[in-house]
Amino acid sequence: MPRGVQAFSSPDELNELVDGYFEKCADSGSRGSMVGLANHLAVPTRTLRDYRDREGFGEVLEFAKQRIEADRIDMLFRKDVPTAGVIFDLVNNFGWHNTMRNEHSGPKGSPVPIGSAQMPAGLRAEIDAHVAEVTSVV
Repeated sequence: MPRGVQAFSSPDELNELVDGYFEKCADSGSRGSMVGLANHLAVPTRTLRDYRDREGFGEVLEFAKQRIEADRIDMLFRKDVPTAGVIFDLVNNFGWHNTMRNEHSGPKGSPVPIGSAQMPAGLRAEIDAHVAEVTSVV
């Protein structure tokens, strides 16, 4: 469907179609997705992205995406669902962030200082002993 083509006559019509998609998912036990919604509506996902900017339609699609995100969050708490794929989906499709990011700055190849607060005290003492031993030999 070319851009700008009117696929839905009103936000209310789109809302009814979206509700029908989620009812179908509930009846079949399948998980909703924006790609699945686009397939159900018989439009490319690009068309859904275009409709996000149209007044009234954007709210319907944002709420549909929110319903899918809520489903993914619920999946995180189910013992029978592996969470790696769910987390991947949340990070890549819903803007979630992995809080375990390690970001480095400075010139490439520059040494990264390690402070004593970042290592166990026993290791710090062991390193200090080795440094003292090496410097006494030289």
